[in-house]
Amino acid sequence: MSKVKLSEIGTFKNGLNFSAERVLSGCKMIGVPDFGDNYLAKLDGLKEVDEDIVSTDYLLQDNDILFVRSNGNKNLVGRAMLIEKIKEKVTFSGFCIRFRITNNNVNPLYMLYLFKSPLFRKLFSNTQQTSISNLNQEILGNIEVELPTIGQQNRIVKVIHGITRKIENNKRINDNLLYQSLMVA
Repeated sequence: MSKVKLSEIGTFKNGLNFSAERVLSGCKMIGVPDFGDNYLAKLDGLKEVDEDIVSTDYLLQDNDILFVRSNGNKNLVGRAMLIEKIKEKVTFSGFCIRFRITNNNVNPLYMLYLFKSPLFRKLFSNTQQTSISNLNQEILGNIEVELPTIGQQNRIVKVIHGITRKIENNKRINDNLLYQSLMVA
């Protein structure tokens, strides 16, 4: 296992800033309200922005990880989710930071589970000694993590991802049961 800075295994980019009149249609956009407790980004029902203001370097790709960069609620700052199964143009708002892994020996799902772990949240909270509810590329890039071999990462992901999918499926079932009970009442 080796210790690496996040800046050594990927690149960061702040999201797109735009004015209210640019909230049109053309390019889907992920913003802070789209995070929730999601592990994987839900790409249906996203707001859209004018496609003309979205350059290619703001388009998300499979295996990108988004972080909440800024929010009035400090507990939301640092939340992370993985982008997968992109079939159309999707960008991200200025209140987010994109992490794009550039090292082939890093499993994006492993990193996501690490970012969502209490250990990472503790590391993040230790970097924020003030009441500022803001995260930046420098803070993220300087965080050091223990990185197991790619084989170990894959084995860890296989176990955790199976459990996570079951939890998400149970949440969908519970939400559906609640909806059905409201319809009967």
